[in-house]
Formats: sequence, C-alpha cells, structure tokens
Amino acid sequence: MKAIIYLITFLFITPNIAYSQHQTSKEAFLNACLGNWYLPSDNSWDYGFFEEFTLYKGERWNYGSVLANQQNYQIELLSDNGQKLILSVKKDNDSTLLINNGNSQKENSYKKVDKFLPPYSGEDQQKFYDSKYSHIDTAHIRGYLRNNTSSAPYKISTYDRITGEYNYFADVDSLGFFDIKVPLLNTHQAYLDWGRSTIIDVLEPNESYFIFHDLKTKETIVYGDNARLHNELVAYINYTKNNNIRPKSEEDWDTEKTLKESLGHDAYLNLMLSHLDTLRHIDNIFIHERAPLLERTKYYIAKNTDFSIGSDLLQRRFRLDNSKQERFSSYYMHHVDSIFYRNETLPASLVREYFTFLTDYVGYHSDKKGKIIYNSIILNDLVEREQIEADDTLKKYISVLARLDSEGYASKDIKERESMLAVDTTLQTQFMNLLDTHTNLIEQLSRKKLSLDDENILNRQYLSPELADAFYVQGVFELIKRNPIPLDPIFLKEISPHIQNPFLKQLITDKNQQLISLSNQELKYQEHLIRTNHLKNSKDADELLASILEPHKGKVVYIDFWGTWCAPCITEMSYVPSLKKTTEGMEVVYIYFANHTPQNTWQNFIKDKKLEGDNVFHYNLDNDQQRAIEIRLGVNGFPTYMLVNKKGEFVHYSAPRPSQQTQLITEMKKLLSQ
Repeated sequence: MKAIIYLITFLFITPNIAYSQHQTSKEAFLNACLGNWYLPSDNSWDYGFFEEFTLYKGERWNYGSVLANQQNYQIELLSDNGQKLILSVKKDNDSTLLINNGNSQKENSYKKVDKFLPPYSGEDQQKFYDSKYSHIDTAHIRGYLRNNTSSAPYKISTYDRITGEYNYFADVDSLGFFDIKVPLLNTHQAYLDWGRSTIIDVLEPNESYFIFHDLKTKETIVYGDNARLHNELVAYINYTKNNNIRPKSEEDWDTEKTLKESLGHDAYLNLMLSHLDTLRHIDNIFIHERAPLLERTKYYIAKNTDFSIGSDLLQRRFRLDNSKQERFSSYYMHHVDSIFYRNETLPASLVREYFTFLTDYVGYHSDKKGKIIYNSIILNDLVEREQIEADDTLKKYISVLARLDSEGYASKDIKERESMLAVDTTLQTQFMNLLDTHTNLIEQLSRKKLSLDDENILNRQYLSPELADAFYVQGVFELIKRNPIPLDPIFLKEISPHIQNPFLKQLITDKNQQLISLSNQELKYQEHLIRTNHLKNSKDADELLASILEPHKGKVVYIDFWGTWCAPCITEMSYVPSLKKTTEGMEVVYIYFANHTPQNTWQNFIKDKKLEGDNVFHYNLDNDQQRAIEIRLGVNGFPTYMLVNKKGEFVHYSAPRPSQQTQLITEMKKLLSQ
C-alpha cells in the first residue's frame, strides 16, 4: 500500500520538478544570454534571445526544453510550422557566446550587439536599383518592436511622386511583431514608424528584410536582403541625430527662423551654404569612422545632405514679391544651378527632397501671371470638334459666349447675344444644361489647360524625359485625388500624347478603371450619408448641431471637418481604418462634415477611403448651413477635429488627429469613463 502511495506521489511530483527545473534553466539562460548576437566574421545577426521567444535569422522560434549546466545550455526551439532546432550555447564571457545550432559541425563565436552592428569589411560598388518607372514591385518588411507600449499600427511612409500615395500600415501584435508590404514604383527613401521608432531608410523593390528595434535602448538591427545597406543607414541616422546642427529647443528654432527671415536672399544663400559645408564635414567623419561603407550608403548620404539644403534654398521662392516680379540674383541662381540642379540623383525617388527641389526649380521658372480658362471656351471647343452635340442655333450662341469671355465684351458680341435671346429665350438654359451634363469633362479639361499643358512644356525643358513623364502623370493623379471620379474618354485621349512611358500611361488607365468600378458600387450605409433635409430651411447652427448630435447621446463623438480639395485632410484619412479597428466595441461615433464637396465626388471618396461603418455618419450640407456650423464652432482651417462627450457637449475644439492615435484613444477613453 505504501509503495502505491509513493508511486502516485512520484507521478504527481515529477512533472512539477521537471517544470521547475525548466523554468530555472530558462531564467539562468536568459540572465546570461538575453539580447542580440552577431557573427564578427561577416556581421550576420543570427540570434536574438528574449523572454518569450528566440529570433533566428529573422524568424521567431518558441522555447521548448531548456537545460542548464553552469554556463552551458542546451536549448530546444520550435517553429510555428513544426520544425525543431537544438542549440548548444556556451557563455564564454559577458560579450561572447559559443553557439552550435545542430546544423553545423563547428562552434561559432558570437558577439553581443551594442546598439548597432559594427562596421562591415569589404568593398561593394553596386548602385541603387532604378526601375525607370516601368513596373510596380513590393518591399516586404517584418519586424519586432521591443518595449512597445503603444496600440498604434506600424507605419511606413514612402512619398510616391506619381500616385501621391505614401502611407502603409500594419498591426503590431501583443508581442510586438508586425508584417507590412509596401508597393514601390522605384527605389524610395522611406520613413519607418515615424514618431515612435523614427527610422529613415531606403527601400528597394522586391527586397525582404526583418528589423529589430528596441524603443527603450534604440538598438536597431536588420537581417535579410540588403542587410548591410540598412544597418549602415540606421547607424548613420543615429549618428546625425547626435551630431547635427539643428536647433535643440523650440526657442532655438524660433531664433533661427527669425534670423533667416531677416536676411536678404544672397545672405540667406551664404548662410545655407555654410550649413552645407558643416553637414558635409559631419558626414565625412561618419564615413571615415565606419569605413569601408557601401558605395550606395555614401551616395545616399551625399544626396540626402545636399538636397536637405537645396530644397530649402528653392523653397525661399515663396518669399519673393511676385507683384514686383522679384527674382533671385544671378549669384543666387548660379549656386543653385551648379551645386544642386546639375547634381542629378538616380533614381530620383531616392531622396524625397530631390523631388521637392525639382518641383520648386521648375516652378521658379514658370510664368507667374494669372490664367483663366472659361467654361464657355472649353464647351465651344468641344462643340466645334463635334465631341458634344448641339444644334446650329445653340452652337452659334455658345460661340458668341466664348468670344465674350476670351476677347472681352465687344459691343457687337453683346448685341448678337441679346438678339439671339430675343428670338429664343431658352438658349441660356440650354447652355447651362449642357454645362451641367458635361461638368466633369469640362473640369478635367480646365485642369489640363490651366496647369498640365504649361507644366509639361516646362518639365520637358528642365527635366529628363523620364521625370517629365512622371511629373505629368503626377498632375493627372492630383486631379483624381481632388475629384475621385472617372476620367472622361475625351480627356484621356487628349493627355495620352503627352505621356511617352507606356507603363505610366497604363497606370492612369488602371486607376480610371478602379474609379469606374467604385462609382458603380453601392454604399453599404447609404442612410448614413445625410444632408439634413428635415432642416433644409434652418440656418441656425445650434439647432443644426443639436439635431445632428441628439441620436448619439451616451456616446463619445469624434468630428472631422474636411474637404476632398484639402491635401492634409486626405492624408489623415489613411489613418482612419486603423483608428476604427482600435475603437471597435467602444461607444464612439465618427461624424464627418464635408466642406464644398460635390455630391458624386463626396460619395466616391467615402467608398475609396473606406469611410463607412455602423458608427460613421457623413454630412454634406448646403454652403450656408456648413458655414453657419463652422463659424459657430470656430473652424478656421482644414482638417479640424473635435470631441463631444456623452452629454453632447463639445469638450475639445482641437482634438488629436487620426495620425495621433495614441493621444486620441487616451482622450476618448477619458470621456467614456466620465
């Protein structure tokens, strides 16, 4: 009987002893080996040992058994797909581990990473990949954010000059892992997780890498494609943060701004060129200390530094007095031309400020005189080419109106118009109906004649054919961005000869097909698009607001004043899906007030940006009602965000933006708890 009791006791106690030993061994192992380890012979970052998992060659492995014998450890690692890896680890000293992973016949000596990987050895003359804007590829970035306390998604920003799209998001899971894919037309400067990790990098199409970033220690390491390039760049960015010449406080920023504004243009040029010399000197110290660097790393450093100054010099053009036709001196433009304009960057998308510089360079040389394109002139041209039908009488009437608008109000034309109206009083109505019927085409052709055509001439004068195409297509996408409705076939036919690049031409065709499909889609929450018809005669802001907010009492309301014509508004919209996902299950309502936005544009934009939901409501009021509400609430700019508490009271007239998700969620939770 005693033997049976002893056996039962043994069966219950033994697993607990084994578990306890495993825990003790694991704790001993982590105390000795916690952190990232690299192979000094080639700088490969192979291992990262952490509390819940191990990183091995950019992949996460879970702990199985852990056995310890003083400073020797045997670690069983398990992958999510069932693979097993056995590691033999010996602690040599505080900064060295001897590791055999079972796949190798020999033991390798690994060093502990000290914030960044040390300098690499060997030369590499490879240049950055340049697609010449011939296709779209994808960069795949996975990573681990250590010591992350924020619910915000991981964001990568790459300013695509052509499509204007540049923000891409991925959720960060509870352990700190994320997985994000970024479509690229070319090699791009990229901003990784700005505001939290704040890393500047360069992404090449088709590459895939894993990045580790510790938000507490700022340790940053990359494994995978182009690992050496990325590791050199993160070390460079950290170096310049600590050794730059930027003001260190808000007061210093104000002092520098005041100084620059007080200087004449040539004195400002001299100051900025002295800054450039200092920045280049700082770069050279880094390059010397980290030698040898990749040629790509040195190329990026040089271009990024140069155009951080070059773009500032040409942004100065907005301080010129256009009423006096003020221009920069020949001395000023000689330096701009010789140091920057002739300093070509390939690919042009490598440095964001290079595009800014080129845009301002072309803009500086453009004709600043105002230009007006009348709808009557465009309509007359379309009618004369028989692209729009009109009977002979209406055709003649439109021709008279076009002459009045283009040549001035000559008495003979005024008399002819009055004579025609005396015979047929419906002509003006017919004219207006024709304008309304073809309003989208006329707006698109107006944009083409007002800016696209003139800009194209200048672009082809000052830019390479490749960039001239890119800038022209960017102008078309800008039109779509402001008014996301299908492009008229006549407009498409007219712009086609101005684009030589077949891929970019197809890019517009594909985007237009998306817009056509979008227009044909039904809104899921059509009833949430509201025009306050029940209050159509009211101009009382308080009455309107009370009616709008009454159904949402007991919930926190986030209000967004926006317009499709507002670029910052559109940028912020890209953060909304993540915000809505984070607030799922919370008693939060989103209300959008569209300012001066046409009905069809409004609905297409909502569908395109996925701004629907059972807790999302859109208002497109008439101009008088919208203005009354904006005046009542003190809306002075767009976008403007406000928060309303559960009682229906406005408590924040300048609430955090969707991009400031952590601050915004904190404010919402405070109001929900009240």
